[in-house]
Amino acid sequence: MQCSLSREQLTNYLSTQLFNFFPDFKETPPLSRIIPRALERLEFCFEKIIYSSYRRQGIFYFNHLNADQYTVFIYFCSNVAYSELCNLNLAEKLFYLNKIMHSFHCMYDTILPDIFLVVHGTGIVLGKASYSNYFVVMHGCTVGANSSFEMPYLGEFLFMYPNSSITGNSVIGKNTCVSNGSLVNNELILENSLIFGSTPYLIIKTNRADRLSHVYQV
Repeated sequence: MQCSLSREQLTNYLSTQLFNFFPDFKETPPLSRIIPRALERLEFCFEKIIYSSYRRQGIFYFNHLNADQYTVFIYFCSNVAYSELCNLNLAEKLFYLNKIMHSFHCMYDTILPDIFLVVHGTGIVLGKASYSNYFVVMHGCTVGANSSFEMPYLGEFLFMYPNSSITGNSVIGKNTCVSNGSLVNNELILENSLIFGSTPYLIIKTNRADRLSHVYQV
C-alpha cells in the first residue's frame, strides 16, 4: 500500500485535528497503536476498488486529501479505538471528528463490512444493521432501526444511491440497487432487485445492470 503521508506524519496529522477540535487536555490519544491497524483494514477494504483515484500503478493508494477515503479511515480508527483498545474517549472524539469534517454519522460500535465504498460521502447516517461486503453508499443515505429497535439486514453487492433509506425490519437480498430518494421500511426485498419509490408504494424491477464491475474487481 502507498500513502500520501508516512505513518508518523499521518499520526501527527490526525492528532493535530483531534486537539484542534477537542482541546480538553484529557489524554494524549494513543494513535500510534490505532493507525497501523486502521490502515490494515483500509487496505483490505479498498484493494478491490478499481477507481483510478484509489490506485497508482496498480497498487492501492491512500490519499489523506481524498475526503471519501479519509472518512472511511477515521471510521476504522474509531472502531479500533473502541473495540480493540477499549478507549471510549478517543472513539467518541474520532466519531465526532467524522461528523464535523464529513457529516458522516456512523458510531464507533457500528460494525460496517470489511469491504465497502463511500461515494460523495456527505450527510450519510449508517446506524445499527447487519451489513455485508461490497456495499456502496452515496450522499444523503440512511440505514437504521425503527422505533421497536428492529434493524435491517443488507445483503452483498448493495448499491444505495443518493438520499435513499433502508430502515426497520427490512431484509435486502443480494445484488440490489436502491434508487435515488427511495425509502425501504420493514420490507422483504428479493435478490437482484431495482427499487423505486417509498414504502408502502415501492416499485420493484429486476436489476439487470452490471454496476458492480464499474466499482469492484471481485
